[in-house]
Amino acid sequence: MMSLELIKTTDNFAKTQDIPSELKYGSAEGYRDPLISIVIPTYQRPAFLKIALESALHQTQPECRYEVVVIDNEYSDEVSKTEALIRQYQDDRLLYYQNKQNLGLVGNWNRCITLARGAWVAYLHDDDVLMPDYLNKILQLLSKKRDIDGIMTLYHELHQGENADSQLPRAKSVKSGLYDRLSRNKLMPLRQVDSVMKIGNVYGPPTCGSIFRRACLVSSGGFNDTLYPSFDWFYLYAYSKRFRLYRSMERLAYYRVFVNVSLKDETKAAFLRHRIQFREDVARDTRVGAFLKRFFVNEQNQALLKEEYTDHVGKIATDYFNPNELKKRRIRATLYHLLTTGYWRLKSLAHLVMP
Repeated sequence: MMSLELIKTTDNFAKTQDIPSELKYGSAEGYRDPLISIVIPTYQRPAFLKIALESALHQTQPECRYEVVVIDNEYSDEVSKTEALIRQYQDDRLLYYQNKQNLGLVGNWNRCITLARGAWVAYLHDDDVLMPDYLNKILQLLSKKRDIDGIMTLYHELHQGENADSQLPRAKSVKSGLYDRLSRNKLMPLRQVDSVMKIGNVYGPPTCGSIFRRACLVSSGGFNDTLYPSFDWFYLYAYSKRFRLYRSMERLAYYRVFVNVSLKDETKAAFLRHRIQFREDVARDTRVGAFLKRFFVNEQNQALLKEEYTDHVGKIATDYFNPNELKKRRIRATLYHLLTTGYWRLKSLAHLVMP
């Protein structure tokens, strides 16, 4: 079983350091001293990549120097479809690398850090989309506090069938207009206790322009592939302990949602196992975790089942939980819901209305 000992700093860059990345397009000498590197890890998705790439390159009147670095996990001696796409752009800010061998998902995320030249590294997955004013808005947020080491961006969702090629969809909620006005240039700190309360990933995926100090990414040792599929959550949990991590309250990008490996049954089961082990570890190592497990273990188990396990084929709850710790307790269930949901809502509301 995973242990929180494994999320301590290890040199994950060393795992693939002997595999080179070849610069196929662009010149590092032709465009110097970018402040921000927008990095796009990709693999065999040129149609999606085109949309992501254009959203990065076509930022509205950017107020800083930035580069866009595409790192491809597919190597070819011939001109691949992805390379052909990249060569359509005549832009000094664009660099395109191919890894000589497939580094895997996690290895490629780490290679993005290695190849970035900016003081700040902004991740953009090859199927996600930045808003045209993302760059200037993230610069405004970075200038708000001196201690910022990273910002996780909030985003709209692009669901399957929605056409992001033409006009990006607007948020459909009737409350979105008010929220968008209140959330402008607002930040909310993300702390480890947030994950302890939820027993889960409160940070979100590191994409859609989520941005980090490159020096902090390097000193943190990179993402750990042995913690798949929760490697990004555990990395950000450890990152938020060492560094100051925030969330943008304003939506700055579009996150594409469709059925992928993260939703397969075996992956969902792995997510559940990781969350259960995380609960055990924080109950041992933190006061809040110990309190919640002592008084609300049944309620925690019910919440985990509902969130991670509802549509898992062939599910047997007792494979994961003691039957005595699954019994429903009405009063404690109400208290647990008020405590955990109320905590997050009050925190979000406070930072939304604060000047």
